[in-house]
Amino acid sequence: MSALPRTAVPAVLLIDVENVIGANAQPATATARMDAMLRHTGPLDQTIAACARGRIRPGVASGLQQRGVRLLLVDAGKNAADRLLLVQAHAAAAAGTRRFVIASADAAFAALAPLGRVEILVWEGQPVAKTLSKAGAVRRLPRIRHLSVPGPSEPALRLGADTAPAPHAAAADTAAASAAPSQQPVRIPAVRWATATAAALFCGGFAFGLA
Repeated sequence: MSALPRTAVPAVLLIDVENVIGANAQPATATARMDAMLRHTGPLDQTIAACARGRIRPGVASGLQQRGVRLLLVDAGKNAADRLLLVQAHAAAAAGTRRFVIASADAAFAALAPLGRVEILVWEGQPVAKTLSKAGAVRRLPRIRHLSVPGPSEPALRLGADTAPAPHAAAADTAAASAAPSQQPVRIPAVRWATATAAALFCGGFAFGLA
């Protein structure tokens, strides 16, 4: 069996999950964003994604792996995912990779410019670090909205708002709770009632003895 032909320019796609897919994004949202990026990368030799543990849902992890993405999880730490992806990029460069597609807007990836051709994939309106934008060509993709049909109380999710609560729902619940009149009858605690009764009887007996 003959080996599959390699692309003319060996290429790797590096995905900063929290930066372009979203921390704890819903599976439907994450896979839609991943598919959009894959449609704009051209031929790839490998695709590598990195994310902090606890910031990616199991359904998203399996969806990425089903698309041939090698997912690397790191402990929480400043730029931990970026540093791991840079290590992978240098390893790919040592193996002959000369084209680096960066799905991130972080400045750290500007360090890949000396290794070959750098291309940056980000969303429309997403700020890109100046050093990164100078390191390669920036390609902006249309923003991907949540594609699944939302339930009665589930608003459609947008990029960068995957974990945001629905403030209008919380406000409505609070308003309803404050507007509803109390229907509970006022009750006098038994201890207070017994104390009041005993005091009345004592005072009455005292008065009778003085008469």
